[in-house]
Amino acid sequence: MIQDVKEVLTTPQEVPEVLVKDFGEKVSGIMKSRLEEKPRGFTLRMSNIGNPCVRQLWLQKRDPEVHPLGASTRLKFLFGDLIEELLFFLVKLSGHKIEGEQDEAEIEGIKGHRDRVIDGHLVDTKSASSNSFENFKKGLTPETDKFGYLPQLNLYLEHAQEDPLVTDKDSASFMVMDKQHGHILLDTHQKDRDIDWKDAVRRRVAEVESDIMPARAFEPLEDGSSHKDTKEFSPNGNLYLDTQCSYCKQ
Repeated sequence: MIQDVKEVLTTPQEVPEVLVKDFGEKVSGIMKSRLEEKPRGFTLRMSNIGNPCVRQLWLQKRDPEVHPLGASTRLKFLFGDLIEELLFFLVKLSGHKIEGEQDEAEIEGIKGHRDRVIDGHLVDTKSASSNSFENFKKGLTPETDKFGYLPQLNLYLEHAQEDPLVTDKDSASFMVMDKQHGHILLDTHQKDRDIDWKDAVRRRVAEVESDIMPARAFEPLEDGSSHKDTKEFSPNGNLYLDTQCSYCKQ
């Protein structure tokens, strides 16, 4: 699929008017939806329930104030939505079958909206910085998954076990674009069948609902630099917060 999309981008061809019209309508809908969007309170969803820091979710649930997103964050989310729609337009143009756009999924009362099903395979899109793109290029792991993307993908796939549109019941993929350099890839993962995902959802909900604050997931990291030749790390005495902590308002 990725190769087909690249060929669409590098080979001049006729673009069906129906696809252009559909793309324009979707982009218009995204602009209207994002710019009219009002601040919302905290809700556990498939997109955040896999957050590696349960304490962050616990605190967000108990924050009585709704924090409006800043201009840069809102623009980042808007840009991500547009990238997603652009990628799927190119996939359609390359001849692949897309179904189940933004269908709702629900497991143990937790809802989410999967992106698309392409040729019977569940696909979730992500726009990433160049550094984050490298993690997907190597294959996202629990260690490099800062935002709970792998649990989110597994929950979509768990829900898809009873979905006739999804014929591949064993794997799902992230379709990722490096928003700085325009590189794209497909990072495919097998369903983690060692985890009872319904039970995992119940346990996570219980942790967030508990009166006991969960333990901190991340500790401050040593700041410093690495030698350009030996790569030996030299701390400078300062500490900095993990990337995930920068998204916590507490």
